[in-house]
Amino acid sequence: MYEGCQITGNLLSILIEQIHLYLLQYNYYENRYYYRFTRIT
Repeated sequence: MYEGCQITGNLLSILIEQIHLYLLQYNYYENRYYYRFTRIT
């Protein structure tokens, strides 16, 4: 029972980490394009 909860917790933390990395990557690209756009104009 406890092992099942531990496995679920590990999967949840991995999922949260993946989402966090995805959001960081998305923000990085968004900021870069925004920066480039402001430099052009």
